Amino acid sequence: MRCAANEAEYRKLIDESGAQHKTRKVNKEQFLSGEPVFTQVFKEVLKQGHNAQSMEKLFKDMIPAIANKI
Repeated sequence: MRCAANEAEYRKLIDESGAQHKTRKVNKEQFLSGEPVFTQVFKEVLKQGHNAQSMEKLFKDMIPAIANKI
């Protein structure tokens, strides 16, 4: 969440994550299919609703951005 507050750090995180996922046996579509899973897990783990909503917004932006780097 801290990286998301700083645009440069956020873009660096996305670039690094994209590079890491290129080495794994996962394609863009497979990676994108994980978004609902991550969102659901964080909704269950985070007890305060606004935290879960913030993570969902972050995932909805971050996961497609990373997928475009794969």
